[in-house]
Amino acid sequence: MEVERKRLLPVVELVHARADPLRADQGPDPLPACAVPFPLEPGLQCAAEDVESLHDAIIYGRAVKLLATIALALTVTASASAAIPKRGVVVPGVRLGGIHLGATDAQVKRAWGADFGLCSSCDLPTWYFTYAKFQPQGAGVTFRKHRVVALFTLYAPPDWRTSKGLKIGDEAPRITTLYGALKLADCGFYSAYRIPGRGATTAIYVQARKVWGFGISRPEVRLCR
Repeated sequence: MEVERKRLLPVVELVHARADPLRADQGPDPLPACAVPFPLEPGLQCAAEDVESLHDAIIYGRAVKLLATIALALTVTASASAAIPKRGVVVPGVRLGGIHLGATDAQVKRAWGADFGLCSSCDLPTWYFTYAKFQPQGAGVTFRKHRVVALFTLYAPPDWRTSKGLKIGDEAPRITTLYGALKLADCGFYSAYRIPGRGATTAIYVQARKVWGFGISRPEVRLCR
């Protein structure tokens, strides 16, 4: 058996020989043996489908890289433009400001952005989102194992309301008008009306007999902050 190997490209080998049955288990080369863009010796012809397959692989690889770059850019842009809502809505036992209990920290960043402060004295990881730097109004979120276990407003942000229309600044008696008789927890300089729910407790915070804020948390997380 006579074998001649000519190195035309670092990844291309040309062979004149009968197939060796002892080498059949080694499988084909990673790239088509005749996928070269120039004429070869007489008797050697490139199959058009081999060339097309190589070109398709190159084009596909470039397309995947381009799509990945675009997706990353869109993610960064979305995160940069995300922020807590100025007119937040609280659905008791379900969500606050568009965030659900059980959401991941990544989902919170996508919805509210990555511009937040960290609570240094909290038992669990807690992020504070405010409308302006060094200003207290906004909303907060508490995590356990990277999952949301509590959501709450900070310092009576205006234009927040519940799904039933209870607004920040409303008189306290309107709470029982909309939600009936509720248990009241003493939190020091403010109080918290509790709306029990399945797997979640909703709080309506009151200060000086006016609605001061809202919160949603897992039953094991304390309402007073």
